[in-house]
Order: sequence, then C-alpha cells, then structure tokens
Amino acid sequence: MNTLITALENESRLYGELLALLAQKRDALVSLKTADVDRIVAQEEAMLSRLGEADAMRRRAAAEAGRVTGLAPGATLRQIADRDPRFMPLRDRLQKLIVDVARANDLNRALAEQSLAHVRETLLVLTGVEIDAAAYTRRGAEAPPPSSSRVNIVDSVA
Repeated sequence: MNTLITALENESRLYGELLALLAQKRDALVSLKTADVDRIVAQEEAMLSRLGEADAMRRRAAAEAGRVTGLAPGATLRQIADRDPRFMPLRDRLQKLIVDVARANDLNRALAEQSLAHVRETLLVLTGVEIDAAAYTRRGAEAPPPSSSRVNIVDSVA
C-alpha cells in the first residue's frame, strides 16, 4: 500500500512540474521567444517520458493494492480509496493536476495556432502569395502559385 502512496505522490509531483513548464511555455509563446519555446518543448518531452514511467509504476502499484484489498483485477483508484481512505486525497490531487495540465495544454495550443495564423497573414501581406498555395502539374513539376487578389507589399514598395 505504501508503494501506491509513493507512486501517487511521485506522479502528482511530476504533473506539478509539467504544469509549471506549461506556464513557462505560455509566457514564451505570448512574448514570442522562440528559443525559450524550443528549450521548454525539449524539457516537456523529457517530462512526458518520466510521466509515462510514473504512470506505469502507479498502475502496477494500484494493481497490487487492489489485490491486497480484495478487489477484482483492474480496480480503479476510487475503488481502492473506498477501501483505504488514505488514497482519496492523493487521487483527488492527481485528478485535479491532470485537468489543470489539460487546460494549460489547450491554452498553449490555441496560442501557438494564433501565432501561426498571424505569421501566415503577415507573409500573405508581404508577398501576396498564400503559404500553402504552391501547386504541382500532373508530372510533379511545381507550377507557380495562383496570384492573390491582394497587393504584394514588397513589390509595391520596390
């Protein structure tokens, strides 16, 4: 049972660290610090690997705790916590952290999409050509992109 407590505390700690990384990433996205975003993404990837290992450890510990408490294989943390109330606060904390991480991740995704849309619009204004406008002939040769109805600001200044 102590193994499950340790596993839940470890996983909660890692999700807390991931949440802090996501806040740093949000700040970097808002301030357009791409080097910081790249660094944070690398840290996120390492953290996700560690979370995968922690999740596997928690699952093994929960399976053992389920057997010890006489529950059927595949018992949930809720079922285990019903038998041993020490697990309820740990389960609730982990569940809240997972929800918070999902929200932070959704916000960062929206910020990244908004930044990308802004970059695309800027390129369209500057060049008069949409980024994804390249076309190919039947033989695979690149055909010139269709011209946009917008005025190419680079050409109009030159």
